[in-house]
Formats: sequence, C-alpha cells, structure tokens
Amino acid sequence: MAKLRVPQKAQRVLELLIGLGHPRVREALAGHGFTDADLDEGWRRLRGLSDVTSLLAPELPSARLLAELDAWENHSFPIVEVVLRTRHPRARDVVFHNLRQTTGAQVVVSVSTLLDRLDALPRPELDGGLGEEGHRARAILRARGLTDQVIADARDLLAQVGAPPERDTSVAAPGTRDAAEQHLWRWYIEWSSIARLAIQDRRLLSSLGLRRPGKKRGGGES
Repeated sequence: MAKLRVPQKAQRVLELLIGLGHPRVREALAGHGFTDADLDEGWRRLRGLSDVTSLLAPELPSARLLAELDAWENHSFPIVEVVLRTRHPRARDVVFHNLRQTTGAQVVVSVSTLLDRLDALPRPELDGGLGEEGHRARAILRARGLTDQVIADARDLLAQVGAPPERDTSVAAPGTRDAAEQHLWRWYIEWSSIARLAIQDRRLLSSLGLRRPGKKRGGGES
C-alpha cells in the first residue's frame, strides 16, 4: 500500500473525530475504554499540526452545518483580521498565526482555532494571552459586531458538527511537523483499528471514514 501523505492522514483523522460524535459509535467503543479524554487527545494531536488548516480535504457529512459555519467564517474572519491589524497588530499576529479562511471540512478547525485564540487574548501573558491589550482587542471586536452572541452562535454550530471542546491553544505547535504527524497517526491507528473490530454496522463505519477489513488484510497503514 502506498504511503499516505500528511493531508490524507489529517483528513482521515478528522473524519474519525467527527464520526465519534455518534452515540452508537461511542457506545461500541466504550467497552474498549474510549472516553472523552481519548476524544480530546485526538483533537489535541490533530491541532498539533501547526499548519493543519491548509492540510485538510474538503469533504465530510453535515453539509448544511458546514455551510453555516463557512458563512460565519466568511463574514467574521475579515472583520477580525482588519480590526486587529489596524488597531492591535500584536493581537492580530497571535490570532492569525498559521490561520486563514478555509472551505468545507477545514472550516471546523479554522473557526474553532479562531474562537479559542480570541478567548485566550485577555489572559495574562504568562498564561499565553496579551493581558490588558487582549481585553482592549476583544472590546473593539465586540463594538465592530463580534458580540458574545455571535461567538455563541459559532460555538453552537461547532458543537452540532462535533468540533473539539474549548481549550487553551498555544500559538506555536510544539515539535516538528514529522513528530506531530507521527504522534497523531499513532492515535488514529489505535482507535480506527479498534473501531473496525468493535463496530459491525457498515454505515457507522462509513461515518468514521472506515470500512471493515477483508480476511487477508494486514495491520495498520504507514
């Protein structure tokens, strides 16, 4: 089997993570020790690819929700960028480091990343924020239309899609791209292999981006 490229691996992981929001999938994997902590770990490892928003392919289910998220991103990203660039350039650099507008499935990660970084701005600098400058940046964004309700609307869409929970997100991903890729892929191989064994319903497997292996199929992919 040909070696998968990073974009293909990132796409497979994202499909698995989205599919893990299905109650029957979670029930099947619970017997093998899968918990919310394992789900969070998968999202953390995916986010560990510092340029992840440029790597993901654009096709996933939930087309309506993804379209709504995309519309939110198309409206809000340019406003946030120009306001921070002209008023608080340091905040702009923090928020938009390795982040840009996306389409399709990519929007799940890009919008979640934007919201997490905006949430982090008012934190003390020792905690990864910009302190008082961060508070001022958030205040001017509210005045320009990025209100608490607008952010809550995006969070609600992310929750419906099955996006990662809110967490502190550092600007610079630790380690190298290769190390982050390996770290992510080990998580995927473990849980995708268990899912193929634990789940009999082909439709559920398809929602995870998986299919049952044939009798002669070997171990995990490289």
